[in-house]
Amino acid sequence: MFVGKALQTYQKTNNYSCSEALIHAANDYYDLGLDEKSFKMMSAFSGGMYSDQTCGALVGASAVLGVLYSTGRAHDSELMRRLVKELVSRFDHDLGAMRCEELKSRHKTDELRCECMVKTAAAILEDLIARHPVE
Repeated sequence: MFVGKALQTYQKTNNYSCSEALIHAANDYYDLGLDEKSFKMMSAFSGGMYSDQTCGALVGASAVLGVLYSTGRAHDSELMRRLVKELVSRFDHDLGAMRCEELKSRHKTDELRCECMVKTAAAILEDLIARHPVE
């Protein structure tokens, strides 16, 4: 399952942030064919863009939906738009926030770090992809 892959990738020994863990795990699991520059790009979303803003796990999962469902232009990608909106809505509903600062105060532990957010984003992402197979 993708959730297991995401959690394995997020382990402390790999030293990945939430956004990096999601994109690396998805690249391996869904065979996205991403290159090193794509991984570097996702590193900027760590820690809510280093400002405790939007959760990196949520941003990473959204990026995966972009890779899988974008037609090349956001405005022409209706399915991608609907899936990202559902991802965001469900994530916010399940965890009660989307901002890194709020999520960390509610769900982060020293031992597990932000595992709860990674797990939630990965589970929703896995469900969305299963319900909308990529052609």
